[in-house]
Amino acid sequence: MIQYNYGKTEDGIIVDISQINKDNSKKKYICISCNEEIIPKIGAIREHHFAHKNTNVVCSKENYYHLLGKYVFFDTYSDCIKNNIPFYIGIKETQCKNNLNYKCGNIINTNFNLLEYFDNIEMEKHNGKYIPDLRLFNQNNKENIFIEIFYSNRVSEEKINSNNRIIEIQVKNEDDLKIIKNKIFDEDNLNLRFYNFKRKSANNEKCNNCRFLVRHNDNKPIIKYNTIDSCKFIVLRYDGIIQCKIKKPSEYLMLKKAYKNVKKVEPNIDYDLQYKEFIEDCKNKNLEIKINDFW
Repeated sequence: MIQYNYGKTEDGIIVDISQINKDNSKKKYICISCNEEIIPKIGAIREHHFAHKNTNVVCSKENYYHLLGKYVFFDTYSDCIKNNIPFYIGIKETQCKNNLNYKCGNIINTNFNLLEYFDNIEMEKHNGKYIPDLRLFNQNNKENIFIEIFYSNRVSEEKINSNNRIIEIQVKNEDDLKIIKNKIFDEDNLNLRFYNFKRKSANNEKCNNCRFLVRHNDNKPIIKYNTIDSCKFIVLRYDGIIQCKIKKPSEYLMLKKAYKNVKKVEPNIDYDLQYKEFIEDCKNKNLEIKINDFW
């Protein structure tokens, strides 16, 4: 039997099972997903929850979490607007004039209060050719952000390629709602993805934390050679899995002893060639080839 922690009243108000007591437990509650009647279970033995009155009802858990995420975000942001409560997002920004050919290690999180830019919210309304789950917008300057909630199906490539700013939130259980209720969206959170956000950078052409990258056909960035300073080098190493890391020369002898196979990457020789040679060398030593995501 499917059990939920959230339901809604007959007039559409979302309620948490923790809000239910003996005084209001006799009211009628509706399932967020299938709109069938649910009953609050608030006994002394089992953990409190909502259960469907009809035990044979077919209810989609994916639809439940998708709708629940939308309702909770709408209510939370609406409350922020009403009571002037900040809702922050943290955007990663480099401290140099970066581009796609470099990976900068000097990155900071810049926090923005969304309410300073977007003082309106709507749910499932047309915006041009798209219907976002939610839209934050400012009527004065026509700026907006799409908020997309997903359980298993991510936002479409078409919507991403529309250049609309999008924040994608994964909600697979009730605990994921804390991301919304805490009113802080940080790019380091694995349940969040940010698309099409403009990122400022400092005026430096390149800082001491930049490394040159080459991109392969799978579009994964792989380090080509070190541009930080002369006291470090790139090393391919194998110990059950192939990895590419920056190490100090003083660690090289230690690495040779610690790993089954190690190769120092020469900056003046084609990286792809050295990488392929390293794989062949691993094969010649009868090592099983598994490749880790680089960086």
